[in-house]
Amino acid sequence: MFAVLMVATNLVLQLIHPSPLSLFAVSGTTVTLLAMVLLTTPLQAAAEEIMFRGVLTASYASWVRSARPAVIVGIIGSSTLFTVLHTSADLWMIVNYLGLRVSCALMALLGRDLEAPIAFHVMNNVFAMGIGALFADGGGIGQERGAGSAGPYLLLFLLAEAVAVLIVWHAEKRRFHAQR
Repeated sequence: MFAVLMVATNLVLQLIHPSPLSLFAVSGTTVTLLAMVLLTTPLQAAAEEIMFRGVLTASYASWVRSARPAVIVGIIGSSTLFTVLHTSADLWMIVNYLGLRVSCALMALLGRDLEAPIAFHVMNNVFAMGIGALFADGGGIGQERGAGSAGPYLLLFLLAEAVAVLIVWHAEKRRFHAQR
């Protein structure tokens, strides 16, 4: 489901903020990058989810005794750290990183495990890096993170993240009713 969601999101993105087709190129570097993306990105995304969702959210939450405030502190703490570590000076990218973190935290809470946030994070990163490799003019993947490097088109990814949370919520609701 998340792969289909990311395909749809990236197709709509091309309609509202098209990549210059002149940058599309397939070279030996592109093929190598795509292979590396497919081999390493799932591990990288899973490791980030285990660290930020599985370890840091619980660690920050342990600072508060009451359950609901603890969940909020855990989500805010781990999401903020993730965003800071991704070092962007662009407000749109910062909002995008925060949105990804909060949506993954909600998926983890709804699913009571890390399976859904890992799957979504993997799809998000594989598509971003794969498209980056294909539109790098045959060279390396680069991502500008300076002020003004992104724009409101990133709100499309916030929408995709909200849809992903709804997918997990619906799946968990169906699983709950099936167990009854």
